[in-house]
Amino acid sequence: MGTHTMTRDGLLSGLRGLAELDLLPVDQRRLAAEAADKLADSVVYVAVIGEFKRGKSSLINALLGDEVLPTGVTPVTAAPTLVRFGKVPRATVRLSDDTEIPIGVAELSDYITETGNPGNRRGVREVVVEHPSPLLGPGIVLADTPGTGSVHAHNTESTAAFLPRVDVALLVLSVTAPLSEAEAHLLTAVGETAARAAICLNKVDLLSPEELTESLGFVTAQIDALTGGIRMPVFPVSARAAASPGDDGGLGAVRRFLSDVIVHEREQVVGARARKVADGLVNLADAAIRLERAASSRPVEEAGTARAAFATAQAALETDAGEAVTLLLAACRRTETEVIEPRAQELRDSLPQILLRGSDAEWEPALDRAAPRWARKVETELSGSLADPLTRHADRLQERLERFVQSAGAAFGVKLPPPPDVRQDLSIPPIRIETVEEPGAVAMGVRQLRQHVPGALGQRWRKRDRQKRAAEDADRLAGRLRYASVQAVDAAARAWARDIDSGWRSLSESLGSAVVRAEQAAGSSTESTYLIDMSAQVAAIREALSETPGQAEPS
Repeated sequence: MGTHTMTRDGLLSGLRGLAELDLLPVDQRRLAAEAADKLADSVVYVAVIGEFKRGKSSLINALLGDEVLPTGVTPVTAAPTLVRFGKVPRATVRLSDDTEIPIGVAELSDYITETGNPGNRRGVREVVVEHPSPLLGPGIVLADTPGTGSVHAHNTESTAAFLPRVDVALLVLSVTAPLSEAEAHLLTAVGETAARAAICLNKVDLLSPEELTESLGFVTAQIDALTGGIRMPVFPVSARAAASPGDDGGLGAVRRFLSDVIVHEREQVVGARARKVADGLVNLADAAIRLERAASSRPVEEAGTARAAFATAQAALETDAGEAVTLLLAACRRTETEVIEPRAQELRDSLPQILLRGSDAEWEPALDRAAPRWARKVETELSGSLADPLTRHADRLQERLERFVQSAGAAFGVKLPPPPDVRQDLSIPPIRIETVEEPGAVAMGVRQLRQHVPGALGQRWRKRDRQKRAAEDADRLAGRLRYASVQAVDAAARAWARDIDSGWRSLSESLGSAVVRAEQAAGSSTESTYLIDMSAQVAAIREALSETPGQAEPS
């Protein structure tokens, strides 16, 4: 017991120290602070995810036993909303510039809904709600995420950005449309980061017992296929039924699942991530201190030359990073001509024959089947096509980072530790081709066929009309899918570039700040008070972290 407490306390102490370490960039200190907060409270982030209008907010309200979050008939949640334990209900809005605004729970709609905050024009990063629900007391934070797949693209992007913070995922499906292609993709994406996941099959009150059995069998089989046979809990629930006295709507099983995760797994889940954050940041701090010490001890006559050499290396890194992104985006754009256009043309050529073979009644279902089938095929091909350019991009930037660190150290005559590997935590971003139904955009021709022209002339007319409409509908569908594919590739490339960009900028900013601070101390025979203080703090942090295990075992 004593050893367990010591290792956890050492890691927590190290993270708290990193969060207050002035020589680290603000975003890195914030990362350490969040990891420390989660570790201190043994908090587990349980994200409720899914496509829009699956009842995510209603499910959270049912789990809490109170109408905390806004619900509605249109896409509601526009920014991640974290619900954690608090004795008094209250809320805090966190803006993109780190400003915090205390608000009443009744004001949530003004900040987290599309109606109150369309397009997130208020710049809300997230909202934290405190509530005295017993479910939250043991250390659970319920995260309501914006629904994916709606017409609001920023909602999907917001949820995707939140996924790396997720410890446990609850994917909410609806019995009216169980496990769409997009939801299968979402489950795969969250599985790359979350330690545990489960399915909540919502709105089961709409089904008969026989229909529920059939739906559960379908979803379970699909999940097993996605996970390679690894069983994942599937909970039939009804957030609406849970509002009725004496009926928990199946949510008791969900609460027991979450309690079991908290009791048996939270130390592993939270501790492993916290250690990873701490190791990366303390190495970054160490490099900054080494460089500052070397820079401040240079003779005055050499200091200017050294600083100029460092500035040259820093500028070269920024140029190299920009060129790497340009090359990446160019490679991604080539997929439009190499993959997307040929597959779109294949659809234009083949789909009319499929439509014409069926009856008018089979026309729309054939179109509905063609879109996801095409999307699945092209997603796989695009992911394969992008693997090489993305890997080359990461390798190129890693080589530039190593060169920058070597040049920065050489400028001041000191050997710096190698930079963090920006490739370590990155995976090839999945390509998700999301298509939003456009009522009236397809199959309109079938509904408009003139059925009343008699005789052979009418038959010939209808045949020509069907052929024309088949070509038009195929072309229209191919155009929509082509556009959605280009957007999906662009989103994946931008996400990759954004993630890797933060790594080199943090390194450059940290070492650059060290050089700036050293300018005033250049030529001095004694170290500055600031540098002595920072060195002592980093040494204390390293000592605290040395008490923690090197690596937590996987859950």
